[in-house]
Amino acid sequence: MKKIFVLCLLVLFAVSCATTKRAVTNTTWVDSSKGTRMYFSYWEGSCGGTLHPWGGCSAGESHIKYCSVEEDNSLKCTAQLEADKVLNQ
Repeated sequence: MKKIFVLCLLVLFAVSCATTKRAVTNTTWVDSSKGTRMYFSYWEGSCGGTLHPWGGCSAGESHIKYCSVEEDNSLKCTAQLEADKVLNQ
């Protein structure tokens, strides 16, 4: 009976869930002749789960997006892939 209990605990530990988390690290608004623009940077990684059972997080990755303000005040954002590569080397 004790072996079954230990086995169940090991299985529960092995399948525990990790969740993807995002945290905004910086936002910068720029007014220029081309209009209002925003640079938006954030961290994205996994927290919890098998590798980090006590709530820790993975190293994750940093990302930067460039956003322009449209005529209807919506944001049109584009990932900055080259900057992401440099940040995550």
